[in-house]
Amino acid sequence: MTPLKNPLPADFREHLHKTVPEQMAMYGVGRHTIMRWRRMSGVSVHQRAWTDDMLNTLKTLVESGHSYDAIAKQMNVGRKRVCNAVDRYRLSKGTPQSRRVPAKPVPDDFVSRWTDNPVSWLCKHYGVSTKTVRRWVVSKGLKRIQKGANVRAIDFTRQPAEKPQKIAKPGYMSAPVDRGYKEDSAAGEAQRVLQRDGWKPVVRCTAEGKQDPRGRFWICGRSVGITDAELIGRAERALRRMAA
Repeated sequence: MTPLKNPLPADFREHLHKTVPEQMAMYGVGRHTIMRWRRMSGVSVHQRAWTDDMLNTLKTLVESGHSYDAIAKQMNVGRKRVCNAVDRYRLSKGTPQSRRVPAKPVPDDFVSRWTDNPVSWLCKHYGVSTKTVRRWVVSKGLKRIQKGANVRAIDFTRQPAEKPQKIAKPGYMSAPVDRGYKEDSAAGEAQRVLQRDGWKPVVRCTAEGKQDPRGRFWICGRSVGITDAELIGRAERALRRMAA
């Protein structure tokens, strides 16, 4: 076997961080020879190798929480090369810096306000979304208790939307549609106040919790079976809150 004209130098791996023109000037060989030496060293032809100093710098930047873009700009390399080096040398199990916004903690007065205020008011008061309020409720294990004959705990779960009743076209026989009626009592006025405040639904029901416009009890939000006096009390608190 004919020996190679230019064998691989012993110190070639120590200078892999240099560019190809710099290596050509150092060893006095052509570009083809440098490419062959780089392939023999297990390095991509068009990519400089990671030296020990560069790996130590990369590891320090990753552990300090810098992003891939900041590391690439500081080390004067491409972002893709930084990502490949992190995965290849297992410098980090995940991304160096998480871009997720930290979750908002539960306010100290949330538990006391949860009992008598609707979700829409809580979202507006704390400046958060419904999803955040739901997460606070689940983390605190809060539940609202239904009042009346059928007493049971209600979890904070989404209820399916009520389907609107179809109105038959003129000229067709159809069953009469119950459009409801406006109640002119003190409880009816409290119902309208709570509806303006964001409580849904606010309707009359039976003692078993079934909606009935002639029932003796009320459904207010997730509370079922409350009396007229309790409904009026909630409306008074809502008026004071809206006036504040």
